[in-house]
Amino acid sequence: MAKLIYPINISLDGYMEDERGNIEWTISDDEVFAFWTDFHRPIGTYLYGRRMYESMVYWETASAKKGDQPEVMREFA
Repeated sequence: MAKLIYPINISLDGYMEDERGNIEWTISDDEVFAFWTDFHRPIGTYLYGRRMYESMVYWETASAKKGDQPEVMREFA
């Protein structure tokens, strides 16, 4: 039987966005970014709504070249 892993990013008041519709508040330091990379590593399929997909689509084409971005971000990409 397959496992269903359902992570959800929301603020304590139940919203993902701030009052202006931005999600910049979710930007993490390297340690937190590495934790989430390891958490997501075994996941094979993601199901996003339109707006979350638009936020995450960057990672589909993120450069993996050394020097373009920090190691934790290259690892995630």
